[in-house]
Amino acid sequence: MSQEVPIAPSDTGPVAEPDNASSEGTRSNQLASHLQASIEVERSQLTRQLHDDLGGLLVGALMDVAWVEARLQSPELQAKLGRARDSLRAAVDLKRNLIEGMRPTLLENVGIFAAMRWHFAKYRESGALQCHANLPATEPALKPHVAIGIYRITEEALRLISGPLRGRSITLGAEVSGSSLQVHFSHDGVALAQLELVELPEFKSMSERVATLHGMFTVSHGAPEVRWQFVVPIEPQGAQ
Repeated sequence: MSQEVPIAPSDTGPVAEPDNASSEGTRSNQLASHLQASIEVERSQLTRQLHDDLGGLLVGALMDVAWVEARLQSPELQAKLGRARDSLRAAVDLKRNLIEGMRPTLLENVGIFAAMRWHFAKYRESGALQCHANLPATEPALKPHVAIGIYRITEEALRLISGPLRGRSITLGAEVSGSSLQVHFSHDGVALAQLELVELPEFKSMSERVATLHGMFTVSHGAPEVRWQFVVPIEPQGAQ
């Protein structure tokens, strides 16, 4: 029989005195929101530097190596330059992977559902999890902080389910209903009790992110799967 338990932001931290619970919970959420926003700003700046500055240097070096390689007569030197060219190309690939890991370009250029499908596909290809994504074809117009928040929750859910909870299969679903977005994960990992679950760092982070988006997180235990669900209000990209 399924049992649904709402996870409130206060479930993830110490219990405050009744008179101060509301104000302390608000301050805690504001601090978490500020820290998350600061981290995302730093990531965005770093990805820009990697793309523009380091990317430009690597492309320039590759062009120089190709120019010299075409004019060398010595097979030995050509072989050395060939290895240098291969190393530079590997560095370009590493740079691209770092950028995608910190802030996927699909998220900004296409939308949240495309980025979630891509992330699930990476996990599926790695063999870490059997991943299935049932997502709408139409992308919702989200504000940047909402989109990146939902994406980070998805990342943390996959890490938690494939790691501490020892899951082997996960199904992701989402629905847009009016001014809210519902996202749910069904998995076959360990069904921990609420008090154990909220002590896991990954789950704490997920819950805090949902709270900063003014959403609600619920956990349902029902054989043979566990279902996590969060609902967050969404605003169109141009909303004030």
